[in-house]
Amino acid sequence: MPDPLNEALRHTIITAWGSADAMMRFKQIDAEVLQLSMEADNWQQSRLAYLKQAPMGCGDSAPRLCEILIGDGLRETPNSGIDISDNARMKQAFLEMQKTLGYFAVRIDVIGKGVGHAYVFLSTNRTSVGNPLEGYVYQTNIGPEAENRFDLIEWVNDKKSSEKVFLPGYLLEIQAQLAGFLIGSDGRRVELNRRAAKIYEQNFLLTGKTLGEEDRAKAERAPTSDGGGVVVKIAWRPVGLVGAMERLRVLREG
Repeated sequence: MPDPLNEALRHTIITAWGSADAMMRFKQIDAEVLQLSMEADNWQQSRLAYLKQAPMGCGDSAPRLCEILIGDGLRETPNSGIDISDNARMKQAFLEMQKTLGYFAVRIDVIGKGVGHAYVFLSTNRTSVGNPLEGYVYQTNIGPEAENRFDLIEWVNDKKSSEKVFLPGYLLEIQAQLAGFLIGSDGRRVELNRRAAKIYEQNFLLTGKTLGEEDRAKAERAPTSDGGGVVVKIAWRPVGLVGAMERLRVLREG
């Protein structure tokens, strides 16, 4: 059964990417600035075509999605977010999420040379505190080579965007595989064969896309032997459904 807010967000993205005015509202692009950029680039096609060939960077799309969903871009997340390797703080965060009815949104920041990324998780509608912490990921990516760049419209049209994510397990996997190891229940370190490049491809690129040799090498060099080269931080907030739906309506209709 479709989830109301997630479906509304997907519908808004699809609608916005079909209209220059709506996409400018979504991306918060000023019409005069757009015109000057088109003139500087000697662009002879439409505004919509110009906007489509310039995907949002993850550092722009993640806070913008948070603004649309919760009214706050969570722009200080890289500095003030919860490090997901901090077990005590993460346990408390998951307990608070579990108590949240309705929706919540999480900004996720992967901080590390070669694998830096920012994106958003939006929960499904929580009608009971017993519901699992599940939802969907929304992201863009312009970091890798040109052939791997994608905007929100490409993401929502990719099958990965429809895969429901169990947040606690997902974050554990991201952290462990970027670091290259995890600590078992017995306290022993377990080395993982899949390294940063593979987890980057699996989670941060469209289906069937792979990193080129140069970007793969950068990603593989990023983590240190003890995982100290990569930090994953989150910040989360409950979503006010009425406000979020109204902001989405305005983006679609103007």
